[in-house]
Amino acid sequence: MGIPRRLFAASTVAVAMGLSTISGVAADAQTQYPVPYGYLAGLTAQLTHPGQAPPGADDWTCRPTPAHPNPVVLLHGFASTDTLTWQTVSPLLANEGYCVFSTTIGKTAFGDSGGFASVPDTANEVSDYIERVRAATGAAKVDIVAHSASGATAFYYLTNLGGAGRVGNLVTLGTPFHGSDLDGSAIALRVPGVNDALAAVCAQCSQLAAGSPFLSVLNPDPNRVPAVHFTAVVSRYDEVATPFTTGLLADAPNVHNIVLQDPCPGDTSEHLQLPSDPAAVDQILHALDPVRAASCSGSPSVP
Repeated sequence: MGIPRRLFAASTVAVAMGLSTISGVAADAQTQYPVPYGYLAGLTAQLTHPGQAPPGADDWTCRPTPAHPNPVVLLHGFASTDTLTWQTVSPLLANEGYCVFSTTIGKTAFGDSGGFASVPDTANEVSDYIERVRAATGAAKVDIVAHSASGATAFYYLTNLGGAGRVGNLVTLGTPFHGSDLDGSAIALRVPGVNDALAAVCAQCSQLAAGSPFLSVLNPDPNRVPAVHFTAVVSRYDEVATPFTTGLLADAPNVHNIVLQDPCPGDTSEHLQLPSDPAAVDQILHALDPVRAASCSGSPSVP
């Protein structure tokens, strides 16, 4: 996916000036990582250091503490990478004392970006990666934070690949659990041949489109995995996972659904901004450690 030159220039200037950088608070005396809020920081990292893990991630010598016993695995969404998506969440969690791990999943022949392979194939990648994390850290379970389609991939892992016993929390941001109509444009998939063409390029895009037969296979009913706690975060301004309610799960004792604009009416984050939006990030921290209260961070959404 190409990036316009003027957007690249804007991202470089914004990060260079430090317009949205806020330092995280450490849980101990370990390395302190800067925590940039805003999608432009991810773009700049992807352009300048492609393939590099986000700050704070993939320390394979990290050992979980009693305060944070579950390593956190970060899963990016469609047409993205871990470098692009997790420039905010990864260093922030590392500063808080979590063991953090991320990887790019779902690659196909279309380049270094992930999120194109089918949900089952990508879920198998996730399963292998989590086993690697568990072996390295000695942890019985991990927590997962997933953006966009990877929330559905994680759910498939829980219910079809034995992941339910290996995951404590699944936190999702703008996941099209019930399919996305892409602001109405998914109707084009009903034209003969169009859906097949889409599936050849992006299998999970076809599988997670509104009306897809795969959605009955996914069956995102949280009651199927009662031991896992779900936090589903969505924005009313999401323009990719639409309607935004597709990212919410059925009411259940193990579910916490959050529409960002309910606690934070001034928040204007859309789909791509969710992993770096202050209010959404606060919800992630609260989901992983309920003792920590979520807030709107007193910071506006930034591009």
